Amino acid sequence: MTFQRGYYVRNRTVAALIILIALLPTTLFAQTKTTLNLRCDQTGARVYIDDKLVGYTSPNFSTLILPGNYAIRVAKEGFPDFHASILVGQSPVTIIATLGWSRPPAPQPPMPPPPAPQPPSPRSFPVYIDAANAPRASLYRDSSLVGNLPYRGDWKPGVYSLRISAPGFGDYVERIVLNAPLTIRVNLPALYVDYEIKLPQFFASRDGRPIEFKDMDIYLDGQRLNSPYGKTTSGPHRLMVFLRDLRFEADFELASGKYAVIEPYLGVHIR
Repeated sequence: MTFQRGYYVRNRTVAALIILIALLPTTLFAQTKTTLNLRCDQTGARVYIDDKLVGYTSPNFSTLILPGNYAIRVAKEGFPDFHASILVGQSPVTIIATLGWSRPPAPQPPMPPPPAPQPPSPRSFPVYIDAANAPRASLYRDSSLVGNLPYRGDWKPGVYSLRISAPGFGDYVERIVLNAPLTIRVNLPALYVDYEIKLPQFFASRDGRPIEFKDMDIYLDGQRLNSPYGKTTSGPHRLMVFLRDLRFEADFELASGKYAVIEPYLGVHIR
């Protein structure tokens, strides 16, 4: 019987050891999680545990974590972050996270100063045009006659084609951009004509013979001529002839581009 009891006792001891060994993993390796409560003054803030996003506040937040040391961070756009380091044991942990006032927005860059106002464009500009050697020359603007020189006027800003014309002179032509007061002074190029003063056969006689050029004083445009041949500008002219007490005057016009024969005459023409 002693042997049997000892066998029975040993059997009970072995069974107890087996149960204890079976319970050891639960005791040694299974740790109980603890509740982490976070109270926040903002809704929608991100909650990080050891820099891992674990959820959002509404405005509070709760989760289960194992015992240990943790770094807590609560962040929301426009607010300073909340940081905390905690040691979690078997008891629940509550953290109050106050994000505070929102950060003021970054200052806006200064606005550039407004552009300086432009002075109003003048409605017109004064225009003065003259040709020193061709008084009363005609001024054309865009092929339309606007007056005689010297000319003064007021024109609107723009682009214009100018032409100055006068008998006996070449035209002055220019294209202008009018954006300021304008003054133009020109000398027109003269157009010369070769001429001959020829007296008719029976123009006059002296001492029974026909007079010649040398017997008279002849003036062309106020200048005394020393020869019957010469050169002058095209256009209107005045011829004056003096023969003793006789004085003769006549106006005529020379065309450019051809030789001119000037024949003075005396007489009465009746029709």
